[in-house]
Amino acid sequence: QGKQSTTFLATDQQKKKHSVLKEISETHLAENIYDALHDIEPLATQFREIKSAFICGPEAAFIHQARLVVVSHYVQGPHLKDLLIRRGRFPGHIVEALLRQIVDGLLALENRKLLHGNLQLSKLRLNASGQVVLVETGIRMTLNPQFSIRADCPPDKYDTIAPERIHTGNPPTVGS
Repeated sequence: QGKQSTTFLATDQQKKKHSVLKEISETHLAENIYDALHDIEPLATQFREIKSAFICGPEAAFIHQARLVVVSHYVQGPHLKDLLIRRGRFPGHIVEALLRQIVDGLLALENRKLLHGNLQLSKLRLNASGQVVLVETGIRMTLNPQFSIRADCPPDKYDTIAPERIHTGNPPTVGS
């Protein structure tokens, strides 16, 4: 449960497949719910075509009870924020290996002219194979591309914002 969305883990019993369902109310969308669905569907199509072990984006979207539901593959494993809190700083060679994987994921996105749009430690999961996977890729940026500083958000929410975006409100770019 977050301020802007509720996330569920769903299981398809027949296929033995886990999915993440992110439910977003219309009040947290930059536009009406039908326009948001229209915007997220092409993103889901693009992600179905990307072959990278380092990124996970939306697979589908639909409207349920006046909420937009975005479906993504479930990446099992802790996110890097939890690992950092539990274990403390990582040795340099581990950080380097993790960063190489993150950069590979970002390059796969850039090659498709896509951006993550919400890159932070809680959006990076370490899977059972030891690979870092960028999750929730493109969702926030597609649904709410503008940037604003709000008093109800803790300062760490802005740690990942490129400095040149802070007072301009410009959408993110590959450079930012």
